[in-house]
Amino acid sequence: MCSWQDRYHLFCQAYLPEDTWQHWGHAVSDDLVHWKDLPLAIYPGIENCCFSGSTLVEEDRVIAMYHGTSAGSMIAVSDDPLLLNWEKISGCPVIPLIESDEKG
Repeated sequence: MCSWQDRYHLFCQAYLPEDTWQHWGHAVSDDLVHWKDLPLAIYPGIENCCFSGSTLVEEDRVIAMYHGTSAGSMIAVSDDPLLLNWEKISGCPVIPLIESDEKG
């Protein structure tokens, strides 16, 4: 959840019936009582599923960091008034998954 340009934004994990990959759902409110669903905020790509994360509001943008199940920790940024358009930084994880060594 974050406050951006005089509105509250709530992000949640969302599944579409026709798509088994997890997305970030999105709702907006002016008063924290009445909410309006918005289009999905973040769609999976190389990460397969967009799991939990958090947002950080800067002066001129909002940064989302979340875990991508097949890639690692991802970052996306948005600066539009309703946070409808997100751009994944470099399209790659900022902290990639490390394959475990099964030898011990």
